[in-house]
Amino acid sequence: MNISFYILLLFAQVKDIHFPGQDRYQNFQIAIIDSTDRWQWHTFDSLRTQKNPKDIFSIYANRQFGDQKHLHEYWDFYLDSTHTKFKHLSDSLLKTFPHKPYRMRYVSEYRSLEKQEYLLKLGKSKLPLSLHNFGFALDVGIYRGRKYLRRGQIYTSMGQKAKEIGLFWGGDFKGFPDPGHIQYFSNTANFIKEFPLVGFEFLRYKHMFQSTYEAAVERGRTEYVQDTKQLLEVLEEKFPEINQISPYAIALPANQTLRNWISTEGLKSQFIIIYNAAEKWVYIQKGTQGYCWKIQ
Repeated sequence: MNISFYILLLFAQVKDIHFPGQDRYQNFQIAIIDSTDRWQWHTFDSLRTQKNPKDIFSIYANRQFGDQKHLHEYWDFYLDSTHTKFKHLSDSLLKTFPHKPYRMRYVSEYRSLEKQEYLLKLGKSKLPLSLHNFGFALDVGIYRGRKYLRRGQIYTSMGQKAKEIGLFWGGDFKGFPDPGHIQYFSNTANFIKEFPLVGFEFLRYKHMFQSTYEAAVERGRTEYVQDTKQLLEVLEEKFPEINQISPYAIALPANQTLRNWISTEGLKSQFIIIYNAAEKWVYIQKGTQGYCWKIQ
């Protein structure tokens, strides 16, 4: 049964584009119709932040339909031991580099989703979701006296020192070098490989990563989007269920149980997913709007 929950939550994530707007719902219901037309109901509290990976389905529901907090408020329980390692390394870099007359400080450790979207629109980031949003990247500011240095050899020296202690430097990024940036993982794909649960966060942006990669290939710049290619590959590997879902909504199935429910109960529910395991379709309703999709 948990696998069914998992697939349906993935489904709700990647199919959200069909609904105008993203309202917040206090609870979230899933019904699974078995081969005897019996309904098995399950309810999730979408406003309660979970702290246990055993509650991953509630976490996913919370992320999809609850209040939008910083990502770390949802995932710190899962990531904090590695956050501690990153902090030790970044503190070490701060203590040993640079030397006078320079000084250095960190900014943008935990970046909000709103800030990430703003930077993306300005063209100051190429990613709709980054390691900054999970607390595994830092932007570096280096000063000489009171003067902020935007670029220069000092950043290359900082990057070299960061790599010596086990961090990754943004100046090595192909296509979009960022010399004032350090991070704990070499790229997002490796982050998801180590922490597969957070891959769910990247699924809603999968089409954007895919478009970025395809556009670069068309321009003959494939070498600049290898990290994006690896991200797409790891999402396919960790979430193969997304390929089971039809990309298009289908007509309401000729299923009397579903039709009866819609006419009598449907408008009473804020958010609902109904899955027919035998007929392989899923119905998703938000407010008064509902759509069906075929599970391939």
